[in-house]
Amino acid sequence: MEKTNRKQWLSRIAVPLLIITLVVSAIINFNLYSKKTEMGREINITWNNTISELYAQANQVTSHSENMNSINMDLVERRKKDLTLINQRVDNLKNLPYAKEIAPHADRQRIEEFINYHQQVLNLVQKDLTQGEVISSKNIDRLKAVNQGWEVLVRKLNTGENNVDPIKNEFDSDIWRDILIDALTAFDQVELLPLPAEE
Repeated sequence: MEKTNRKQWLSRIAVPLLIITLVVSAIINFNLYSKKTEMGREINITWNNTISELYAQANQVTSHSENMNSINMDLVERRKKDLTLINQRVDNLKNLPYAKEIAPHADRQRIEEFINYHQQVLNLVQKDLTQGEVISSKNIDRLKAVNQGWEVLVRKLNTGENNVDPIKNEFDSDIWRDILIDALTAFDQVELLPLPAEE
């Protein structure tokens, strides 16, 4: 009799216990999902902001392409400062979450080498301007080449053009890796003229 009562009692509480367990499990899973989504969104925003800063700074560098005849010492100095800021933006990529996965050293090195080349071209332009008011045709061609590289980079870094909604999406490292790798191929599309020491 006692065993029968115990079975009946267990059967009566089994369903409510199961329901409670499922509800608690669902709440925990929902909270974990929400937390993961929120963390993913925050990481996305961080990546988006950093790439947007890089985009804005690189976009600044392309402005001298409008009129090569308007290049003067002040403009060259501004471009050097822009390149220094771009270098800092690139350096910031190293400190972001999942940086090793998204922005490997080899890719950062490519943009750093391009910045270094551009800085050397600006030094040559400064030398031309110091010696006279005319920039040599070779240095104008070099400036046009680096400008072409920056223009491609800027276009590729435009997340709006890539249909990326970083606020809405959960974090997906593939999104940012694809954008960066695609952007950094900009420098593969540009034929850089040798510098004087290499000629």
